[in-house]
Amino acid sequence: MKIYHLKQQHNLPFGIQATPEYKNNTVRSQMLLADFIKSHPGLPVLTEGLYEDQKFDESCSMMSSAMKTVFPEGIPDKFEDLTELQKDVLYDYGAARVLFFLQTIPAIYKSIHKDECEKIDREIEAGHYSLIFHARETEAISCVIEAARGTGQEGVILIFGGAHDFGEKCKAGGIELDEVDCRVLATAPASPPFPTTDPDPATTTHSAGDTTGSHISDPVMHSAAGTSLSAPHSTIDRLNARLSEYPGDIEARLERARILEARGLMAEALQDYKYVNEQYPANPVARDALQRLDKVETAADSTTTTSPRPGV
Repeated sequence: MKIYHLKQQHNLPFGIQATPEYKNNTVRSQMLLADFIKSHPGLPVLTEGLYEDQKFDESCSMMSSAMKTVFPEGIPDKFEDLTELQKDVLYDYGAARVLFFLQTIPAIYKSIHKDECEKIDREIEAGHYSLIFHARETEAISCVIEAARGTGQEGVILIFGGAHDFGEKCKAGGIELDEVDCRVLATAPASPPFPTTDPDPATTTHSAGDTTGSHISDPVMHSAAGTSLSAPHSTIDRLNARLSEYPGDIEARLERARILEARGLMAEALQDYKYVNEQYPANPVARDALQRLDKVETAADSTTTTSPRPGV
């Protein structure tokens, strides 16, 4: 079995404003991911932070319609051919989700199990970060094996941050590892409000594009409240129960909104983002999310009428 570890550069969390250079190079990075995925049809794609497999069904129809409007001919081959809206969507959603909603790939597979997801959440809430990398890497390898067996494929694409090193774990499991660096040299905002962990400079990788020698650290990004972006989300059931008892829990509402948005349930995500925005108009996460979803929803509305939006 062989793992293609695609080292990505992704968007910045929690309303942190990216410089034009960082945003453009993140889009370039996502285009490299898209090119690699499209050039390896049939291989299952695992994404960092996903705790359950996502397969295309009726609940994805609205987001799919929007994506097909934004990318009527798919993701362009050249950066220069992207519209501003296409750049925004690639930056916000990432290549794997765009390809999924375009139905270029049939599914996105988890890289962690729910029980381990919740365990890591508790560790983060307690301020314990030392073992997070190891736990997430171990889980990713386990999920890779599951995806390979479930699809009958010998190769698996794993989209994960460049700070992670799967070399020893793959060697121990007799798994071939091909590290593909899809990052693009760019400058992140000065004094980022999160710690960074740099990858081992001795790690041997090859570039998916003209990025030889480039480096972007893959931070374990967290807010002051200790909510991790790169760690997996809590389950919808747990968040629903929490919000049923405490509807004003803004952190839980934002967390649920992110999960719903990732699943393509735009109407439900909008409800949570709008609630937060109404209660706390200065909240940058809700404000930016509403602007982002408005762009996609506007694109969807320009098409023919879609089926009613599904409930959660």
